Amino acid sequence: MRPFLLLLAFSASAFAGPTRAPNFVEAGKLAKKSERPLAIYVHGSSWHPSSKRFLDLIWTKPDFTEGLNHPVILTNIEIKQHLDKEAAQKHAESHKGWNDKSVRTYPAIQLYGFDGHLLTTLSGAELRGLSSAKALAHRLNQLTELANQRRAFLGKINSAEGSAKLVLLAELSDLPFNNEPKIIAQFKALDPDDQTAWQARLSFKNWDFVRDITTLVKANKSDEALTEIDKQLKISGQPPERLALIHGAKGRVLADGGKLTEAWAAFQKAHQSDPKGPNGIAMLAYGTRVAGVPLREALPTDSALIGKEIGENISRDHATVSLSSSSNDDPTQHQFLFKGPFAKVGFAIHTDSEKKAHCLLDLQTPCQVRALRITNRRIQSTRAKTLTLWASEDQKSWQQIWAADQAELAWDILLEKPIKARYLKVGLNSPVPEYLNLQAIDVFGSR
Repeated sequence: MRPFLLLLAFSASAFAGPTRAPNFVEAGKLAKKSERPLAIYVHGSSWHPSSKRFLDLIWTKPDFTEGLNHPVILTNIEIKQHLDKEAAQKHAESHKGWNDKSVRTYPAIQLYGFDGHLLTTLSGAELRGLSSAKALAHRLNQLTELANQRRAFLGKINSAEGSAKLVLLAELSDLPFNNEPKIIAQFKALDPDDQTAWQARLSFKNWDFVRDITTLVKANKSDEALTEIDKQLKISGQPPERLALIHGAKGRVLADGGKLTEAWAAFQKAHQSDPKGPNGIAMLAYGTRVAGVPLREALPTDSALIGKEIGENISRDHATVSLSSSSNDDPTQHQFLFKGPFAKVGFAIHTDSEKKAHCLLDLQTPCQVRALRITNRRIQSTRAKTLTLWASEDQKSWQQIWAADQAELAWDILLEKPIKARYLKVGLNSPVPEYLNLQAIDVFGSR
């Protein structure tokens, strides 16, 4: 074989599969020369146990490299600590040109295009989900295939013009990667009025958008914030992870304005848009805290009932309440006992000071009662230290089904087995007269 043909054959075989490079600088040169994507494992194995485990059990395993179907350059960047000046300078030279602010948590895997553009970063929960060499190889196969599509798009765009170029730019931007350099300017030149809405879509700043909305809210500019949010919601084709942020930002504005019902609906839309993604999960958690829990549409994160089979809330839209005595009671507060935010006065019911003070709940029809969450009055909460619960189908025969051990701010009551009852009596079993003040009673089960 002629020397130059032999060289060509060697070059082709060198890049036919994954190729490991000794450092970032050399890997970048190989990626550019071969027009292959570059995957970097960024870690702190000398001081970070998770980094070390991932390095030893996944990144360096033959199962990982053998599972890679597309040519890709692989290398490591180790974040070292406590180096002297000379060692630190030498270490920095090995990854010269790498942006150390592009990774916030360790370990992480970054995928770069052949041209040095950072395409995406895998870290946190997403990387923890890739808990085997096979799973990581499968994910990198997906990403490198998309990176090759990007390279093909870039080649076509260079020779395209007019509407054909606009279509190619849209297809390029539709890839699940970070925005291309100067991509908005290219769209603006071809579509100055933004008829395709790609300029608006690509201008979206992800979590910075949410922070900007929060800044507007704090500046008492909620109307302006909602206008910005509505602009984004009108753009078609928004990806799920972005919709989660937009709907979540709307929930943030509405919650601040006291519109908790509308806010909770927005946070639920955020989660529905991206149910398994970090954005959807984060927005639901935040929404639960600021809207769902105050509305009693969701259980607090510390509730013992979370994850249990408790059924639906069967008291919210059905139950009525009557008290054993009422000279200290304000009936207008009863609406807060079963639904909505807690009464601003601190309690929804208030009996006189008496022995066996209680309230009677009528569920309107026989139900299967599985659980209750009873929220105490915060001030003078010790009054309820003998709180007791009875159940009945006819108000004649009563069965005690639970009793408190001590005063709590809230009691999560999970019955050992469902109880059939239409009536529930929640009262005090104190040997001396006492007031019964409660903020809320939520009953769960099935009607």
